[in-house]
Amino acid sequence: MRFIIFFFCYFMLTIRLLAQADSSKASAVFPTDPLDCSSRYKQIFIKDYAFIIDEDSNYSFTVDFIRRIKNAYYIGAHTTVLDSTIFVKILEPRIAKPNRKGIIQVGNSYEMCLMRYYPYPLSHTIDYYINYNFLFGKRLVSMQSTDCLSYIFFTNNLEGLYYTNMESKSFVSNGSTKIQNIHNTEIVYNIFLSIVRKDKSVTEPIVDGCAVIANAKKQADKYSLVDHRHIHCVPPFKLKTKRYKFNHDTKKLNLSEKLCYILMGAYSFRCAYDTNDIFSSITVQDINLVYDNESYVTYRLLWTSSLIRRDFCTYFSFKLSKNGMKLVGICSCLH
Repeated sequence: MRFIIFFFCYFMLTIRLLAQADSSKASAVFPTDPLDCSSRYKQIFIKDYAFIIDEDSNYSFTVDFIRRIKNAYYIGAHTTVLDSTIFVKILEPRIAKPNRKGIIQVGNSYEMCLMRYYPYPLSHTIDYYINYNFLFGKRLVSMQSTDCLSYIFFTNNLEGLYYTNMESKSFVSNGSTKIQNIHNTEIVYNIFLSIVRKDKSVTEPIVDGCAVIANAKKQADKYSLVDHRHIHCVPPFKLKTKRYKFNHDTKKLNLSEKLCYILMGAYSFRCAYDTNDIFSSITVQDINLVYDNESYVTYRLLWTSSLIRRDFCTYFSFKLSKNGMKLVGICSCLH
Protein backbone atom coordinates (compact mmCIF):
# COMPACT_ATOMS: atom_id res chain seq x y z
CA MET A 1 0.00 0.00 0.00
CA ARG A 2 2.86 2.38 0.88
CA PHE A 3 4.54 1.52 -2.39
CA ILE A 4 1.40 2.45 -4.31
CA ILE A 5 1.07 5.79 -2.49
CA PHE A 6 4.77 6.51 -3.07
CA PHE A 7 4.48 5.62 -6.76
CA PHE A 8 1.39 7.83 -7.17
CA CYS A 9 3.08 10.85 -5.52
CA TYR A 10 6.21 10.33 -7.61
CA PHE A 11 4.11 10.10 -10.79
CA MET A 12 2.21 13.35 -10.03
CA LEU A 13 5.41 15.20 -9.15
CA THR A 14 7.02 14.11 -12.42
CA ILE A 15 4.03 15.34 -14.46
CA ARG A 16 4.14 18.71 -12.70
CA LEU A 17 7.85 19.16 -13.33
CA LEU A 18 7.46 18.26 -17.01
CA ALA A 19 4.59 20.76 -17.36
CA GLN A 20 6.71 23.52 -15.83
CA ALA A 21 9.55 22.65 -18.20
CA ASP A 22 7.25 22.82 -21.22
CA SER A 23 5.86 26.15 -20.00
CA SER A 24 9.29 27.70 -19.55
CA LYS A 25 10.36 26.33 -22.94
CA ALA A 26 7.33 27.91 -24.62
CA SER A 27 8.08 31.25 -22.93
CA ALA A 28 11.66 31.06 -24.16
CA VAL A 29 10.54 30.34 -27.73
CA PHE A 30 7.91 33.10 -27.89
CA PRO A 31 8.97 36.33 -26.14
CA THR A 32 6.45 38.58 -24.45
CA ASP A 33 5.45 41.92 -25.94
CA PRO A 34 7.33 44.74 -24.15
CA LEU A 35 4.71 47.25 -25.37
CA ASP A 36 1.90 45.42 -23.58
CA CYS A 37 1.81 47.22 -20.22
CA SER A 38 -1.85 46.61 -19.50
CA SER A 39 -3.13 43.94 -17.12
CA ARG A 40 -6.60 44.03 -18.74
CA TYR A 41 -7.97 41.72 -21.46
CA LYS A 42 -5.15 39.17 -21.71
CA GLN A 43 -7.06 35.95 -22.29
CA ILE A 44 -5.84 35.70 -25.90
CA PHE A 45 -2.28 36.06 -27.20
CA ILE A 46 -1.59 36.74 -30.89
CA LYS A 47 1.63 35.08 -32.03
CA ASP A 48 2.38 37.17 -35.13
CA TYR A 49 5.58 38.76 -33.74
CA ALA A 50 4.31 42.20 -34.85
CA PHE A 51 5.68 43.80 -31.68
CA ILE A 52 9.21 43.20 -33.03
CA ILE A 53 8.71 45.86 -35.72
CA ASP A 54 10.86 48.91 -34.99
CA GLU A 55 9.16 52.13 -36.07
CA ASP A 56 12.52 53.72 -36.95
CA SER A 57 13.60 50.94 -39.32
CA ASN A 58 12.86 49.92 -42.91
CA TYR A 59 11.87 46.34 -43.72
CA SER A 60 11.22 44.49 -46.95
CA PHE A 61 7.54 43.48 -46.69
CA THR A 62 5.91 40.97 -49.02
CA VAL A 63 2.23 41.79 -49.64
CA ASP A 64 -0.03 38.82 -48.78
CA PHE A 65 -3.45 40.31 -49.54
CA ILE A 66 -5.22 43.61 -50.22
CA ARG A 67 -8.85 44.18 -49.26
CA ARG A 68 -10.82 47.23 -50.27
CA ILE A 69 -13.02 48.33 -47.38
CA LYS A 70 -15.04 51.43 -46.57
CA ASN A 71 -12.74 54.48 -46.58
CA ALA A 72 -9.51 52.45 -46.59
CA TYR A 73 -7.47 49.49 -47.80
CA TYR A 74 -6.74 46.62 -45.41
CA ILE A 75 -3.35 45.15 -46.32
CA GLY A 76 -1.67 42.02 -44.96
CA ALA A 77 2.09 41.57 -45.34
CA HIS A 78 5.03 39.73 -43.82
CA THR A 79 8.76 40.08 -43.39
CA THR A 80 11.56 38.07 -41.83
CA VAL A 81 13.78 39.22 -38.97
CA LEU A 82 16.55 36.73 -38.12
CA ASP A 83 14.67 33.39 -38.10
CA SER A 84 11.21 34.81 -37.32
CA THR A 85 8.44 35.51 -39.83
CA ILE A 86 6.55 38.64 -38.81
CA PHE A 87 2.99 39.25 -39.99
CA VAL A 88 1.55 42.79 -40.05
CA LYS A 89 -1.75 44.43 -40.93
CA ILE A 90 -1.71 47.90 -42.51
CA LEU A 91 -4.56 50.39 -42.88
CA GLU A 92 -4.18 52.87 -45.70
CA PRO A 93 -6.91 55.47 -46.36
CA ARG A 94 -8.35 55.51 -49.86
CA ILE A 95 -7.50 58.46 -52.09
CA ALA A 96 -8.52 59.75 -55.49
CA LYS A 97 -6.58 57.97 -58.23
CA PRO A 98 -3.39 59.94 -58.97
CA ASN A 99 -2.04 60.31 -62.49
CA ARG A 100 0.89 57.95 -62.04
CA LYS A 101 1.83 54.29 -61.90
CA GLY A 102 3.12 52.24 -58.99
CA ILE A 103 0.22 50.27 -57.46
CA ILE A 104 1.48 47.62 -55.05
CA GLN A 105 0.83 44.00 -56.06
CA VAL A 106 0.16 40.88 -54.00
CA GLY A 107 3.30 38.72 -53.91
CA ASN A 108 5.70 41.63 -54.49
CA SER A 109 8.05 43.04 -51.84
CA TYR A 110 8.47 46.70 -50.88
CA GLU A 111 10.75 48.59 -48.53
CA MET A 112 8.55 50.24 -45.91
CA CYS A 113 8.79 51.85 -42.51
CA LEU A 114 5.70 51.11 -40.41
CA MET A 115 4.23 52.95 -37.42
CA ARG A 116 1.62 51.69 -34.98
CA TYR A 117 -1.69 53.56 -35.16
CA TYR A 118 -2.42 52.62 -31.55
CA PRO A 119 0.90 52.54 -29.66
CA TYR A 120 -0.13 49.48 -27.64
CA PRO A 121 -1.48 46.04 -28.65
CA LEU A 122 -5.18 45.77 -29.35
CA SER A 123 -7.17 44.20 -26.52
CA HIS A 124 -8.75 40.75 -26.82
CA THR A 125 -11.19 38.72 -24.77
CA ILE A 126 -12.77 35.31 -25.25
CA ASP A 127 -16.48 36.11 -25.43
CA TYR A 128 -16.56 39.50 -27.16
CA TYR A 129 -14.48 41.54 -29.58
CA ILE A 130 -13.33 45.04 -28.72
CA ASN A 131 -13.98 47.49 -31.56
CA TYR A 132 -11.50 50.19 -32.55
CA ASN A 133 -12.05 53.38 -34.54
CA PHE A 134 -9.36 54.79 -36.84
CA LEU A 135 -9.38 58.41 -38.02
CA PHE A 136 -7.55 59.45 -41.19
CA GLY A 137 -8.54 63.07 -41.71
CA LYS A 138 -12.29 63.03 -42.41
CA ARG A 139 -12.28 59.27 -43.09
CA LEU A 140 -13.34 56.86 -40.34
CA VAL A 141 -12.61 53.12 -40.29
CA SER A 142 -14.04 50.84 -37.57
CA MET A 143 -12.69 47.32 -36.96
CA GLN A 144 -12.94 44.41 -34.55
CA SER A 145 -9.82 43.19 -32.76
CA THR A 146 -10.17 39.59 -33.93
CA ASP A 147 -8.12 36.67 -32.65
CA CYS A 148 -5.56 37.18 -35.45
CA LEU A 149 -4.95 40.91 -34.98
CA SER A 150 -2.44 42.41 -32.55
CA TYR A 151 -1.49 45.78 -34.09
CA ILE A 152 -2.70 48.02 -36.90
CA PHE A 153 0.09 49.85 -38.72
CA PHE A 154 0.19 52.84 -41.05
CA THR A 155 3.06 53.94 -43.27
CA ASN A 156 4.48 56.97 -45.07
CA ASN A 157 5.45 54.75 -47.99
CA LEU A 158 1.93 54.36 -49.34
CA GLU A 159 -0.61 56.80 -50.74
CA GLY A 160 -3.68 54.66 -51.16
CA LEU A 161 -2.26 51.64 -53.00
CA TYR A 162 0.53 53.66 -54.60
CA TYR A 163 4.06 53.04 -53.38
CA THR A 164 6.10 56.15 -52.64
CA ASN A 165 9.43 57.08 -51.08
CA MET A 166 9.23 58.38 -47.51
CA GLU A 167 11.00 61.60 -48.49
CA SER A 168 8.07 62.57 -50.72
CA LYS A 169 5.67 62.76 -47.77
CA SER A 170 5.37 66.33 -46.60
CA PHE A 171 5.28 65.63 -42.86
CA VAL A 172 8.60 63.78 -42.99
CA SER A 173 10.54 66.66 -44.51
CA ASN A 174 12.32 69.26 -42.41
CA GLY A 175 12.67 73.03 -42.58
CA SER A 176 9.47 75.07 -42.69
CA THR A 177 7.28 71.94 -42.59
CA LYS A 178 8.89 70.87 -39.31
CA ILE A 179 8.34 74.33 -37.82
CA GLN A 180 4.71 74.27 -38.97
CA ASN A 181 4.22 70.83 -37.39
CA ILE A 182 5.55 72.09 -34.04
CA HIS A 183 3.13 75.03 -34.29
CA ASN A 184 0.22 72.67 -35.07
CA THR A 185 1.16 70.45 -32.13
CA GLU A 186 0.84 73.44 -29.83
CA ILE A 187 -2.60 74.16 -31.31
CA VAL A 188 -3.69 70.56 -30.67
CA TYR A 189 -2.46 70.78 -27.10
CA ASN A 190 -4.35 74.03 -26.45
CA ILE A 191 -7.56 72.73 -28.03
CA PHE A 192 -7.37 69.58 -25.92
CA LEU A 193 -7.05 71.60 -22.70
CA SER A 194 -9.85 73.98 -23.71
CA ILE A 195 -12.18 71.01 -24.36
CA VAL A 196 -11.43 69.62 -20.91
CA ARG A 197 -12.18 73.05 -19.41
CA LYS A 198 -15.30 73.38 -21.64
CA ASP A 199 -13.98 76.78 -22.72
CA LYS A 200 -16.35 78.01 -25.46
CA SER A 201 -14.25 81.06 -26.31
CA VAL A 202 -11.36 78.87 -27.47
CA THR A 203 -13.11 75.83 -28.92
CA GLU A 204 -16.06 77.24 -30.87
CA PRO A 205 -14.07 79.40 -33.35
CA ILE A 206 -11.82 76.48 -34.34
CA VAL A 207 -14.31 73.57 -34.15
CA ASP A 208 -16.72 72.45 -36.86
CA GLY A 209 -19.29 71.19 -34.38
CA CYS A 210 -21.55 69.51 -36.96
CA ALA A 211 -18.64 67.56 -38.48
CA VAL A 212 -17.26 66.45 -35.10
CA ILE A 213 -20.65 65.25 -33.83
CA ALA A 214 -21.51 63.50 -37.12
CA ASN A 215 -18.17 61.70 -36.95
CA ALA A 216 -18.75 60.64 -33.33
CA LYS A 217 -22.13 59.12 -34.20
CA LYS A 218 -20.54 56.95 -36.92
CA GLN A 219 -17.94 55.43 -34.59
CA ALA A 220 -18.43 51.79 -33.66
CA ASP A 221 -19.75 50.63 -30.30
CA LYS A 222 -17.11 49.41 -27.88
CA TYR A 223 -17.92 45.68 -28.01
CA SER A 224 -19.18 42.97 -30.36
CA LEU A 225 -20.17 39.49 -29.22
CA VAL A 226 -18.05 36.60 -30.50
CA ASP A 227 -19.84 33.86 -32.45
CA HIS A 228 -17.72 30.85 -31.43
CA ARG A 229 -19.23 28.79 -34.26
CA HIS A 230 -17.77 31.15 -36.87
CA ILE A 231 -14.41 32.42 -35.63
CA HIS A 232 -12.77 34.66 -38.21
CA CYS A 233 -9.42 36.37 -38.69
CA VAL A 234 -10.34 39.05 -41.21
CA PRO A 235 -12.46 41.55 -39.24
CA PRO A 236 -15.82 42.81 -40.49
CA PHE A 237 -15.89 46.50 -41.30
CA LYS A 238 -19.60 47.22 -40.88
CA LEU A 239 -20.24 47.43 -37.16
CA LYS A 240 -23.05 48.75 -35.00
CA THR A 241 -22.44 52.45 -34.33
CA LYS A 242 -22.79 54.38 -31.09
CA ARG A 243 -25.35 56.77 -32.64
CA TYR A 244 -28.26 55.93 -30.31
CA LYS A 245 -26.13 55.94 -27.16
CA PHE A 246 -24.53 59.23 -28.16
CA ASN A 247 -27.90 60.87 -28.85
CA HIS A 248 -29.30 59.58 -25.54
CA ASP A 249 -26.33 60.64 -23.42
CA THR A 250 -25.83 64.09 -24.95
CA LYS A 251 -29.44 65.16 -25.61
CA LYS A 252 -29.37 68.03 -23.09
CA LEU A 253 -25.71 69.04 -23.51
CA ASN A 254 -24.37 72.09 -25.29
CA LEU A 255 -21.53 71.89 -27.84
CA SER A 256 -18.71 72.31 -25.30
CA GLU A 257 -20.15 69.56 -23.11
CA LYS A 258 -20.60 67.28 -26.13
CA LEU A 259 -16.96 67.78 -27.10
CA CYS A 260 -15.91 66.85 -23.56
CA TYR A 261 -18.14 63.77 -23.70
CA ILE A 262 -16.53 62.63 -26.97
CA LEU A 263 -13.10 63.21 -25.47
CA MET A 264 -13.59 61.53 -22.10
CA GLY A 265 -16.79 59.52 -22.46
CA ALA A 266 -19.18 59.23 -19.52
CA TYR A 267 -16.22 59.62 -17.14
CA SER A 268 -16.44 63.39 -17.54
CA PHE A 269 -20.01 63.40 -16.19
CA ARG A 270 -20.22 60.44 -13.82
CA CYS A 271 -17.20 61.21 -11.68
CA ALA A 272 -17.57 63.20 -8.49
CA TYR A 273 -15.04 65.89 -9.47
CA ASP A 274 -15.62 69.29 -11.00
CA THR A 275 -14.00 70.56 -14.20
CA ASN A 276 -11.11 72.32 -12.45
CA ASP A 277 -10.20 69.17 -10.50
CA ILE A 278 -10.18 67.07 -13.66
CA PHE A 279 -8.16 69.68 -15.53
CA SER A 280 -5.48 69.84 -12.84
CA SER A 281 -5.24 66.03 -12.75
CA ILE A 282 -4.40 65.63 -16.45
CA THR A 283 -0.93 64.86 -17.78
CA VAL A 284 -0.24 64.90 -21.52
CA GLN A 285 2.37 62.28 -22.31
CA ASP A 286 2.84 62.57 -26.07
CA ILE A 287 1.49 64.24 -29.25
CA ASN A 288 2.27 62.79 -32.69
CA LEU A 289 1.17 63.38 -36.26
CA VAL A 290 -0.27 60.15 -37.67
CA TYR A 291 -1.84 61.30 -40.95
CA ASP A 292 -1.26 64.16 -43.36
CA ASN A 293 -2.36 65.10 -46.86
CA GLU A 294 -3.05 68.35 -48.66
CA SER A 295 -6.45 68.86 -46.99
CA TYR A 296 -6.41 67.06 -43.62
CA VAL A 297 -4.15 66.15 -40.70
CA THR A 298 -4.71 63.79 -37.77
CA TYR A 299 -2.82 63.96 -34.46
CA ARG A 300 -2.60 61.34 -31.72
CA LEU A 301 -2.53 62.55 -28.13
CA LEU A 302 -1.69 60.22 -25.22
CA TRP A 303 -2.77 61.46 -21.81
CA THR A 304 -3.81 60.32 -18.38
CA SER A 305 -5.83 61.57 -15.41
CA SER A 306 -4.81 60.85 -11.83
CA LEU A 307 -8.46 61.19 -10.71
CA ILE A 308 -9.97 58.83 -13.26
CA ARG A 309 -6.84 56.64 -13.08
CA ARG A 310 -7.03 55.57 -16.69
CA ASP A 311 -4.89 56.13 -19.76
CA PHE A 312 -6.48 57.70 -22.82
CA CYS A 313 -5.54 57.65 -26.51
CA THR A 314 -7.22 60.49 -28.42
CA TYR A 315 -7.14 61.43 -32.11
CA PHE A 316 -7.91 64.91 -33.47
CA SER A 317 -8.56 65.45 -37.19
CA PHE A 318 -8.33 68.91 -38.73
CA LYS A 319 -9.27 70.33 -42.11
CA LEU A 320 -6.58 72.63 -43.47
CA SER A 321 -7.25 75.97 -45.14
CA LYS A 322 -5.56 79.30 -45.74
CA ASN A 323 -7.12 80.53 -42.50
CA GLY A 324 -5.62 77.72 -40.41
CA MET A 325 -7.01 74.42 -39.03
CA LYS A 326 -10.61 73.49 -38.27
CA LEU A 327 -11.37 70.51 -35.99
CA VAL A 328 -13.62 68.00 -37.82
CA GLY A 329 -13.21 64.78 -35.82
CA ILE A 330 -12.38 63.42 -32.36
CA CYS A 331 -11.88 59.76 -31.55
CA SER A 332 -10.94 58.75 -28.02
CA CYS A 333 -10.55 55.43 -26.21
CA LEU A 334 -9.33 54.05 -22.90
CA HIS A 335 -6.33 51.79 -22.48
